[in-house]
Formats: sequence, C-alpha cells, structure tokens
Amino acid sequence: MFKIIARQYQNHESANKGINLVFTSFHGSFPDPLKAELTARELNRYEKKKRSGVRYEPVDRTPKKYTHKEIRTVQQLKETLRNGERAWPGGDQMYFVASYREALSFDGMRQTFREAIEHIKDCEQYGNIPYQVEINYEDEFLTCHVTEKQIPASYL
Repeated sequence: MFKIIARQYQNHESANKGINLVFTSFHGSFPDPLKAELTARELNRYEKKKRSGVRYEPVDRTPKKYTHKEIRTVQQLKETLRNGERAWPGGDQMYFVASYREALSFDGMRQTFREAIEHIKDCEQYGNIPYQVEINYEDEFLTCHVTEKQIPASYL
C-alpha cells in the first residue's frame, strides 16, 4: 500500500475553478515522485473509490529485458523478443519451441507475431504452455519452421 502526500495550492488563475492538488511525493513502489494535478471533482471521485476499498497501485511500464523460459503471456513474449536471440552469459543461440513441437527462430517469431498472440490466447484456455525458449547446444540441423533457415548451434 502506498501513501500519497499532497499539498494544496491556489493561484490567481485557478481561484475560480476550484481547489487543485499536486502530488509531491510517493511512498511505495515508485521511487520517483509522481506529479499530477487533480481538480476538486476528481478528488471527490478518488475519495469515493478509496472508501469503497479499491486498492490503487502504480503500474511500472518501463520496458523490461528478460528472457523467460516459459512464455505464457503476450508480455513475456514481448520481453523475450526485446532481449534478443542470444543468452546471457555466454551468448548461446536461443530459439522458441511451440506447444505443437516446432522450432521457431526469433526472426520467425517476429514474422508470425499475430499468430503467436492467438496461439497464446488459445493455450491459456486449456492451461498449456504456448512457447518455451531453449538453447541450441549441438543440433546443427535444427531449422526454423517459418523461415526455414538453419538455427546455428552454439558448441560445434
């Protein structure tokens, strides 16, 4: 739970419009101060929701660079694609394995991104893992199902 410290101000231009509040600092999951203005009407709406027990948590929307072993959501797929096709540390070549047991390179996944989103939604209904990320250690004949290009092996 976080606490918002607000200070009241009233300048000459907004004297007739009502009271404005400026959030000066945030205590909780955001390290930086959040600056936003609320009118008296928005403040009343906020207070009603606060009394009703709705919990407000700020959402961190900064892009993350993670490679997920199991991809169950679209967000995890985006983070893995952003991170790139090389594992860290070591720089080993990675690829996707779909639930229907086909290998997909990162380029192939980018080409079929819309179909991948539909596949994730379909697998979510049944509890399956839509995609997994693996490292190609020694399979020199591994090819992408979409682009039909060879996925290079790391230790050959």
